[in-house]
Amino acid sequence: MNNMKHPTCPPKLRSCWRGFTLAELLIVITIIAVLAVLILLSLNPFTYFKRAYDTERKDDVYQLKNILESYYADHEYYPDLKVVLADCNGDSLQPYLDKVPCDPNTGAAYASYTLPVGSTKPQQYVIYAPTTSENFPDANTVDQCPDTLITSSPGISQTAIIIGCGGKGLCTQYYGCKNGACTQVSFDSTVSCTPNSCDSDCGGVDCAAQNGQGGYINECLP
Repeated sequence: MNNMKHPTCPPKLRSCWRGFTLAELLIVITIIAVLAVLILLSLNPFTYFKRAYDTERKDDVYQLKNILESYYADHEYYPDLKVVLADCNGDSLQPYLDKVPCDPNTGAAYASYTLPVGSTKPQQYVIYAPTTSENFPDANTVDQCPDTLITSSPGISQTAIIIGCGGKGLCTQYYGCKNGACTQVSFDSTVSCTPNSCDSDCGGVDCAAQNGQGGYINECLP
């Protein structure tokens, strides 16, 4: 029946046929739906959602940095961040900020670390916002705090920043390559040279071989 010509079609017009049957329409709709799902999976929309959340987190921590410096200028100390940041969407930072920001996805308070430890009128602070998308810009500025957006008060040490995010990888002594040998380069602080290690063998790196290849990445200073 599907190949019968439409009653109003001219006899010689072979391209004029009856419309699709319900079964044919369902097949076409199913094919389109499957293709749409495949396209969505290839684009991975969850990646875009994660990146959007991370962008909002980045805006939050930099906004907090600006208003905290204004607060310090007026009071000569920072607010008790453990209390303030726990007041998600609250008014604890008024008149500097209408609402205290919190994680846009989980609704949890942003983590913080302040010095002196336990003080209600700290002189230094760090705020941490863990990211969820891969390789988000500015989220890996501290090796020991991966996938984390970090903002802090001026002059705070990197050691304090690492302690605040769990102290992972924090050493009392660091060793690095210098002039072809593994040498102690720092004590109770962090170092910027690469490679560096908590281990006295520089993590198994052959410093002599690297030296023979024309130097190091950021050679360790005395």
